[in-house]
Amino acid sequence: MSTAGRSQGGIIGVDNPTSFGKNKVTATTATGTFTTQPGTTLITHTIIAGGGGGDSDGGGGGGAGGVYTTESATVCGATGYPIVIGGGGAGDFPAPVSVRGTPSVAFCITATGGGAGGVPGTCGPGGSGGGGQKAPPQCGFAGNTPPLNPSQGNSGGSGANALGEQGGGGGGAGGAGASACGPGANAGAGGAGRDLTPFYGCAPQPYYVANVAGKGATVGGIFAGGAGGGGGKPGVPGGSPPGTVAAGGTGGGGDGGVASGSPSCGAISDGKDGVVNTGGGGGGSSPPGGNDGGQGGSGLLLTKELNYASGVWPMQAQLQKQTCGSWPAEPSLPGFTTINLLVIAGGGGGGGLQSGGAGAGGYRFCATHSISPGNTYKITVGAGGAAAPAPPGPCATGGPGSSSGINSSFDTCAVGCTYSATGGGVGVYGANPSPVNTPLTAMGGVAGRSGPGGSGGGRGESNIPDAGVMTGNKGGYPTPEGNNGGNNWSPSTQYSGAGGGGGGAGAVGTPVPSTTTAGAGGAGSNAWPGDSTLRAGGGGGSNGSAIYSSGAAGPGGGGKGGNVYPAPEAYGGQGSNSDGTANTGGGAGAGGYSCVPAPLNRSGGSGVVIIQYPDSFAGITGGTIAPVPGCKTQHTFTATGCFVIPF
Repeated sequence: MSTAGRSQGGIIGVDNPTSFGKNKVTATTATGTFTTQPGTTLITHTIIAGGGGGDSDGGGGGGAGGVYTTESATVCGATGYPIVIGGGGAGDFPAPVSVRGTPSVAFCITATGGGAGGVPGTCGPGGSGGGGQKAPPQCGFAGNTPPLNPSQGNSGGSGANALGEQGGGGGGAGGAGASACGPGANAGAGGAGRDLTPFYGCAPQPYYVANVAGKGATVGGIFAGGAGGGGGKPGVPGGSPPGTVAAGGTGGGGDGGVASGSPSCGAISDGKDGVVNTGGGGGGSSPPGGNDGGQGGSGLLLTKELNYASGVWPMQAQLQKQTCGSWPAEPSLPGFTTINLLVIAGGGGGGGLQSGGAGAGGYRFCATHSISPGNTYKITVGAGGAAAPAPPGPCATGGPGSSSGINSSFDTCAVGCTYSATGGGVGVYGANPSPVNTPLTAMGGVAGRSGPGGSGGGRGESNIPDAGVMTGNKGGYPTPEGNNGGNNWSPSTQYSGAGGGGGGAGAVGTPVPSTTTAGAGGAGSNAWPGDSTLRAGGGGGSNGSAIYSSGAAGPGGGGKGGNVYPAPEAYGGQGSNSDGTANTGGGAGAGGYSCVPAPLNRSGGSGVVIIQYPDSFAGITGGTIAPVPGCKTQHTFTATGCFVIPF
């Protein structure tokens, strides 16, 4: 046993370095000094250079500043490191030419400024390349210059000089700039920026930059977008039409200017500046000369001071950190490489006028879904489908107009590996003789709204030939996420004012059993091994007569169907039809027919995402956290958020 082992509690082995940075993220926006916390020995950092300036007179957009990320770099605690934040390059006019952005430097790494738009020679290439000028048509400039691995950016697009004068888009850190389209007289759009949420967490975050009008979106954690080129030419037939703008790339790229096509030379516009502290390029301006290219956005340094502990540790060191509350949790212990995951989408919205019940949201689970420490997983909880609006008039009939439920998903921000469930189908009004499982525009609905879904909606009243059921498992998964909706009354020689039940996760919707009875919603499921709760029941169908029965709610959150108002409660009067239950994915009950002001139609139940894992590990966040039987921890997401494993 070593002397160190005896003096620190009897641990044998080599002392390993640890980092207690508490995952603190800092945005450094100006040249100066970045100082680590006392316990920090590892950081992840991203260096962003200034964006390039845009060219004038149908000029190319500026390229984005270079972006370079280093993960788990070794540093010293409580130490100041000199930082240089690059400025954005000036646009052409009044400058003689547009200017490349200046580099950003940190931790002995240099990210190159974005290339200038439309400038021959050494200024066009850069972290991302500038766009080519209009005439003579110029190729876009190279990005990742000088080269870094992984690449710090992309190339700009080429200019054009046909039916007007157009510059190419500047390259972005996440994609190349678009080339101008000569025949269409449109300038090239800026290349997309780079998504940094895998390293610094899902948006919104206080260190992500707010959106600015006329520039590529930034609020989602996107940086270093290329700028749009300038386009069109006044008085030239076929020039860019009024309002056509070459957009800046997401991540702060400035929009390009555009000429209106007017014979007047006054109908021209400047290129927009790149967004400050994003490294976005400045937009090219429209022809003719005399207007300004946009200035590039300044750069930025993002740092994340990591928590990390592994290997063998002296007891005294561990006790001290535990006492101070700074010992990191270790989610990667044996047995914690998977989670027990349930994903349920929003249920479909209910229609009126003797519609079928709405289908439940898709119900999917994986008892051994792989995860890894140090990731932020985006959780999307789908809303229930909206109810059909009640039309005006003394006898409101509801009718079509409801919408499908919204998908839910478990989606890691790092690699986009999505585990998704499909929203429930709407309850269908009438048999609809158009082909089965098509958008319901034939009934006055909205394009994209349809009866199929995670579970399918039920068919409504009918005296026409059977048009078939609305199908479930719209996502096409090997283990079905739901079931079909119930059909209406099949014999075409008899009229039925009743609708079939919506499909549930555990059973098909009940078809209309007779001319006097609506179909019940299909039962939900409790197949997920995390608990025994029934979820994702289908909505009951509705009826059009006070003496006939409406469809029962599908067990597991489905809504009850209605019928004519007033009606005996035993028959489920119009006032008794109901929404799908929130956070079960239940389908809405269908509305009937009413001659009084009443809420005819109902909404689907919202979805839910539930995660379970063994034991309790400090620092894992997201949703509502609670212990559950079997020595497990459960995170319940009733709204969109993030599941965060901090290291």
